Formats: sequence, C-alpha cells, structure tokens
Amino acid sequence: MTTQAIYRCTHCLVEYTYYPSGCPYTKNRLNDDTYCPDCKQVILDVLKNVPPRVERFTKPYDGITLEALKERVEKERNEKLFRRVASPLFDMNDPSNDNIAGWIKIDELDIFYSYWTKRNDYRIEVEMERNLVTGKEYPWREIRNRYP
Repeated sequence: MTTQAIYRCTHCLVEYTYYPSGCPYTKNRLNDDTYCPDCKQVILDVLKNVPPRVERFTKPYDGITLEALKERVEKERNEKLFRRVASPLFDMNDPSNDNIAGWIKIDELDIFYSYWTKRNDYRIEVEMERNLVTGKEYPWREIRNRYP
C-alpha cells in the first residue's frame, strides 16, 4: 500500500502529491517532501554540476581486539536496555553458526562489528569521511537537520 499526502512546495507554493512511503512511478528521485517535482528537477539539474566535497567510507578499526570486543558487547547487552543492532547474516550450510552484528561506541566513535560464532571471520570498522579538497579524514558524525 502506498500512502500519499498533499503538500505545498516550499519554493513555488503549488500543491502537489508526495508519497511518504515511496513513489509508485518511475520518477522516484523527484518525490520530495519539500519541493514539487518541477522545482526538485531544477535543483537536481543545477546540483549535477557541483562536485561532492566529502566522501563517506568505512575502514578497519584496530583499537580493539575481537576478544575484547566480544566481552564488551556481552557486558553492554546485559547492562543496557536499548542498543543499536544490525541485521545478521545466516550460514545456510551450518545454521548453528550465528552471526553477531551491531554497533558499539568506543572512544566516542560508532564502531560496526560483525563476527561468526564458529569461524574466524569478522569485521570491525569505523565510518569515516574524507575531505576531497584537502584529503584529510575524520570520523563520520551523523547529523540530522532539525529545522528546515
């Protein structure tokens, strides 16, 4: 079921149909909660000539060993009421081989981890951003624009 709502464009003030749960037609990139499809198309046309200045990527995090990570995850699982989790993978050949995945905060960084209970296959990564002008790298911070 696709929901739809009538919105008013922030720029041209025309009423238009916005699909909050996804657009049922092929112009999904023009489905926007702020701008009508005509204004959104103008914005996209102008921005295609502006190169990105920041790149988001992940890289391995070596600030903790797998054994220390497992201990910390188990400790937080028992202490915290709420935690951020990730969808696990499944081993179709050995269903008892569980994948444990999620995020943990270490040194103010959000660290992603994924490891298997029966094999030595794991990932411990941190999200980073690279300034494409200077080449400097910084930890990624998730920033939500609270006010339009």
